[in-house]
Amino acid sequence: MLKAPPRPIAPALLSLLPPLQNVAAAGRQDVGACLLAVLVLLVPALFLQWLLTRLRKDQVRATIIVTSALLAFCYFGPLHDILDASLQGSALHRFVRLWLTMAMLGGLVACWSWWVWRTPRRLWRLLQFVNVIAVLVVAMAAATFAVRAFALHQTRSAAASEFAPTAGPRRDVFYVILDCYTSAESLRRYWGYDNSPFLAYLRSKGFHVVTNAQSNYSQTPLCILSTFNLNPVPLDLNDRQNALRLGVHKLIRDSVVVRMFEQMGYELVNLSLYHLDGVPRAYHIGPRRDGPFHSALKHTIWGRYAMARWNQEMQTYDYGTINLNLFTNLAQLPPRAPGGRPRFVYAHIMMPHVPYNFDAEGRRLTGGIVTDLTNHTAFLGQLIYTSKLVRQSLDTLLAKYPEPPIMVIQGDHGFRWLQHPEANEEGHTILNAFLLPDGGAARLPTDITPINTFRLLFNLYFGASYPMVPPPQRTRAPGAADYH
Repeated sequence: MLKAPPRPIAPALLSLLPPLQNVAAAGRQDVGACLLAVLVLLVPALFLQWLLTRLRKDQVRATIIVTSALLAFCYFGPLHDILDASLQGSALHRFVRLWLTMAMLGGLVACWSWWVWRTPRRLWRLLQFVNVIAVLVVAMAAATFAVRAFALHQTRSAAASEFAPTAGPRRDVFYVILDCYTSAESLRRYWGYDNSPFLAYLRSKGFHVVTNAQSNYSQTPLCILSTFNLNPVPLDLNDRQNALRLGVHKLIRDSVVVRMFEQMGYELVNLSLYHLDGVPRAYHIGPRRDGPFHSALKHTIWGRYAMARWNQEMQTYDYGTINLNLFTNLAQLPPRAPGGRPRFVYAHIMMPHVPYNFDAEGRRLTGGIVTDLTNHTAFLGQLIYTSKLVRQSLDTLLAKYPEPPIMVIQGDHGFRWLQHPEANEEGHTILNAFLLPDGGAARLPTDITPINTFRLLFNLYFGASYPMVPPPQRTRAPGAADYH
């Protein structure tokens, strides 16, 4: 028998939960953004708790009501996902809408809160139970974070410790991502399009094009994260959609590849959507709702509402101009000054990825930007124009090099939205082309995947001896139909 009411600790603990869960998903997160997210939850929760206590003269009831509201706010995203997945294909699925789920959840919380407010029971044991649940869920999130952060640290430390660069002249290194550029084999099979003229052009410039090239993942953040850290992402990828996007920006910024090039005295030239150590990103994904603060609250009611608004605004976001500027900046990079530092250039171009801005001739689409993910015709047109822009940029860029640089042109993933019964693997088929001077192509594995890209480059040109690692089990979150 309880002799005194339990302490009202649940609201404070649950305010930690969304940021902590998202930290646990990625192994790291922006500390300032997490603290801000905690305050955004904690301050209103404590104020509401104080207000209800003053009105009802009962802190126990006030705490239970506030805790119920916090649980609904924090777990709205997972609940909406469960409803969406459970009713997929049924007549009720059309009713699974953001506002309807909010109304349902709000109604349940209101009914429960009314009962708590009006019941004559003391509810001390209920509050004790609520406190225990809050402690357990926060402890589980903290333990998950600790385990995953340690695993990630071990993986990255091991990769870095294996590397001791040799002295000697350094070539510039270019890593060019053409987002969603699929393989020639897939283009022939699913689109009936022959991309061999573009591949012949690349070969004429000295590139070796990998046949039937495959990516390790089908989502951009995981592709770049694993490539830049030389290892599979050491996390459970069966989380809800895009869970690992929440912390990858910092993991890429401080990645093994970035640190190794800095260690060798390279200048970082960043034409990508990710920050590199000390070098800001060249552009951002859509309206600015992809930062760490928004990520920390991603699965709350507020986060899902912000994401819905973000998706609406993406309909008119002009990637076309951004992509054209990226190609221009890549082509116009000045030649390296005699005796100057070598450069590592990371260019990440959001073409031929949706939204589709151009037809095959480079004309702006007359009907405006096409954002239909499954529009494979618009995708093919933008891919053809992407190839033309690559040719123009390479002609200008390579003419500045008496001796060719090291260059990789790679799709990060394939076309994820092909409606075809045999196309389940299309999200993993990519363009993968290597310009490897001094006979490097002879040592290029025929089945190389992006995760081994820099292992190979460090072995060939910088005296490393990394073994080639097998690709991880390919995993794609259900319904991974996003702009990234």
